[in-house]
Amino acid sequence: MEETDRNFARADELLDQAEQLAPGNPNILLERAVLRGRTRAYDEALTILEQLGNAGGLGTNELLEKGRLLDRSVGLRVRECRPCFRRRRWSRPET
Repeated sequence: MEETDRNFARADELLDQAEQLAPGNPNILLERAVLRGRTRAYDEALTILEQLGNAGGLGTNELLEKGRLLDRSVGLRVRECRPCFRRRRWSRPET
């Protein structure tokens, strides 16, 4: 809610509280990356996604966010963002 109201500082505080309750939760890290992207801190957001990838691989949502961030950060990074979208298109939900 805070993020959609563009109250990014409050959204970050809430993510800090969530991190204290569930340290290392990948959903919280993804939300933090999304928040960094919304504040145009693209390098920080990509670093967070790299941490997620190193911890156990990027899922569908993480790959989509990474592609969006790469696309927004520098239009010339096309080679880096295409594989993210390509993997998303062919990935199948886990059962």
